[in-house]
Amino acid sequence: IDRIYVTDPLLETAREWRIRESGIHNADHSLASVQITSEEALWIGKGRWRIPDYVIKDKDLLSYTREQGIKAEQELIALTMRTSARNAQTIWHTFKQKVTRKAKERAKQIVPGLTRKINEAQLELDRTLNDVELTEMQRIEQ
Repeated sequence: IDRIYVTDPLLETAREWRIRESGIHNADHSLASVQITSEEALWIGKGRWRIPDYVIKDKDLLSYTREQGIKAEQELIALTMRTSARNAQTIWHTFKQKVTRKAKERAKQIVPGLTRKINEAQLELDRTLNDVELTEMQRIEQ
């Protein structure tokens, strides 16, 4: 209860260890979980990067993307002769690179704030759940 035992070889393939509230009303035990993989499993990389949802909604990124889109559109309109160095595809590629770079910058700025908010919420939840002076109903309300 509240723990997981594994052998040394199994420990080598175990990751994402977590202990959290079970979610069962009046339970006095926590839920322990772990992800175990096979040693023979293929290694799969991170995959293709995409802009996270919380960054897509960011006003700074939206403003920057709009500005860069307008500049790219103006470049396309002004494009009179297509060359291998200057054409619609290269303009589109440059636009995507700029927006991707800015999105990664914004993600690095936004994540610490989100992490702080999550940690504060978790602390408040822990305080509420561990407050012996509160009734069960008061805990649920908070």
